[in-house]
Amino acid sequence: MKVERLRNNPWEFPTHEELVALLAHEAQRSLPKGKESVHYADFSTIVDLLDDASIPSDFFTDTSLTFDACKDPTYFNVVSRMFENLSEHIANSYGDKKKSQLLNRLYKYLSEEDVPESSDIIFVFGSRGIVRIDTAIRLFHEGYAPRIMISGRGPFYNMSDELISEAERLAVYAVEKGVPQHALLLETDSITIPDNVKRSLNLLEQKNIPYQRMLLVNSPFSQRRGYGHFCKMTDDTMIFRRVNTDVVSPEYSKNEWYKNDVGRRVILKEFFSLRISELLNTS
Repeated sequence: MKVERLRNNPWEFPTHEELVALLAHEAQRSLPKGKESVHYADFSTIVDLLDDASIPSDFFTDTSLTFDACKDPTYFNVVSRMFENLSEHIANSYGDKKKSQLLNRLYKYLSEEDVPESSDIIFVFGSRGIVRIDTAIRLFHEGYAPRIMISGRGPFYNMSDELISEAERLAVYAVEKGVPQHALLLETDSITIPDNVKRSLNLLEQKNIPYQRMLLVNSPFSQRRGYGHFCKMTDDTMIFRRVNTDVVSPEYSKNEWYKNDVGRRVILKEFFSLRISELLNTS
């Protein structure tokens, strides 16, 4: 797999060329019957923030918009500028109590979680750090599921063909922490959240592994997006329980994200990525 590296980190807004390259790599998966026109994101809070900043919100509200618009580099540049302007607006809003309440709503929406229940699989979205797998290991040892599935090759801007995948590296760590090798299932090719979901579901079906009930382990700020893709790509009999990591980096935390440039960009990009996924009909 060859994808040109167009970013250096996860908090930069992707370029149009990068988006096209990512889509060319992502796995294919047919939508379940009845899910063709169903979506799982609510953009009302980000629209409120855009309105507060006097920035047009049609990217999130225009129901006639299709992904063909995003295929147009000119339009994609407009969306990118909107992202930059909104990030700057948040930086200038620091200390405003009313705006702080709105920013808290943004984070609360992304980070909604559930009480964990007995499941077939503990699913872990891959990452460079260990906080997600640590949470999954805890859930495994507490008896919530007999298997952990780890998904992810890694973002292409941090990859080379010689590097071990995130899934493989995290699996080694899990074994060191007492998880039996036979209780681990790895998906090692995905490079995005929708790719995580599609490739993992495809793999489970290829191996005839039941997955009726899943615990989804993710960072709080990216929990909503992973959940949306899983809901879109499975039928309504599936039961998902979202479990946020036990630890989150300070710059991405509920009370600090809007106080630093990296945090602002990471959290805002979740909403933009959700909207692009909706236009692609994958969430």
